[in-house]
Amino acid sequence: VKNNMENPEYFNKKIEASDNQPPITNGEVFDPEKEVEKIKKLPRENKRKAIIEFKNKWAYQREGLAIAQEIIIKTIRKNPDASSDELYDYIVKPAELFGFTKKQKELAKSVLEKYVAKHRFIKEIRKQFPDNIELFEDFFGRKPLGKIEVLEGPIFILFRVYNKKDFAYLHSSAFLERRSPTKKEIEESESSDGFVIEEFRVPRLRGLVAVESVDKDNDFIEDSKNIFIHEERHIINFLFEKEFKNMPENYNEMAKILMRLKMAENDNERKLVIGQYFSYIRRDFENLAKGEIIAYFAENYNDDYDLREMILDLIASEKDGGIYDYYSGDRDVIRKYIFTDITNIIGKKFGPLIKSVANDVFVKEYKNIITEAVNSLKLLMDKKYSKEQIMALMQKEPLRKWPKVIRRLAAAENNNEYIGKPDNLKNIR
Repeated sequence: VKNNMENPEYFNKKIEASDNQPPITNGEVFDPEKEVEKIKKLPRENKRKAIIEFKNKWAYQREGLAIAQEIIIKTIRKNPDASSDELYDYIVKPAELFGFTKKQKELAKSVLEKYVAKHRFIKEIRKQFPDNIELFEDFFGRKPLGKIEVLEGPIFILFRVYNKKDFAYLHSSAFLERRSPTKKEIEESESSDGFVIEEFRVPRLRGLVAVESVDKDNDFIEDSKNIFIHEERHIINFLFEKEFKNMPENYNEMAKILMRLKMAENDNERKLVIGQYFSYIRRDFENLAKGEIIAYFAENYNDDYDLREMILDLIASEKDGGIYDYYSGDRDVIRKYIFTDITNIIGKKFGPLIKSVANDVFVKEYKNIITEAVNSLKLLMDKKYSKEQIMALMQKEPLRKWPKVIRRLAAAENNNEYIGKPDNLKNIR
């Protein structure tokens, strides 16, 4: 199966109708948004059956979207120079099989066109600057102080940096100001093995460049290979993840929560609403953690031990050397602005209550969300889902919903509610 999946044409050649009818028939279009609106208008006695049918179709289609993404990624790795039309040909069959909407297909085309544009841009840059030193100087404003190597992926460039000052120069974003990194910035950068540069003077370079810190005494070892895979996954996520934030809606939602806080009549109600407000803000941290989990998973996370190590890395506090403690990094900003919003409504005397809720939401609950999300991946691993499928499925879901989504997928497969153990999915895992 794995060998066949290296050639995505296997998908088109081997798909056959299952003995059991899948929830979405070949050629049918399933639009989740429209189906929800239909269910809302149904009589109460008909809703339960409609909701079950909807969940089965939705789970089936989400799995199809993940499969389509897996196929495209494997095709890109095999033939990075493929055109957007050539790549889209691989989506035609899953689009029919899993009921993709016109909007979903247009989004797929858009993603593939973006990929082709980014890939061409990378090739043009390397053609213009084939020398690694000159490429570094063009990107970052000065020649490197030490040894560097450059690796190319289909849509990104990885600089392997051997000199600590060079790495800190990039890690601290000192290169944007054309200054040397401070002693503190050099020390802080030592906790990182690699990262993706998100800010550039040239907008087209954003999200296309990764950096790895390399021990000058080591050669290209397994850890280095894993860092390459990890950072590549971040960039793939950036490419495939649809922008979903709508700032006016976000502000409106936050304003509604603050309005509820004004109407709170006791500490229990205040605690509940403040928790909702902080949970809304915490979504940014959850998205960052989700990106790290998917990138970690892309490396060599194959068993229980690896999953436990992933959890420990992600929940470690900054004071204990953790580099993913997002709340610690933003604590001053949150207390300066968010706490002020709340105290302006309920008064400074509720400061201890606000801090208590913040600790519950940003520390205790956040750690539980990460732990439960990572642990839930084991269920999909046990079901023999491929890594690419798992990553594609999960990157579309909020981190806090992972356990529920995974249980639903597993239950649907166990109960034969959808897909009916179909050959068309088994053959491509």
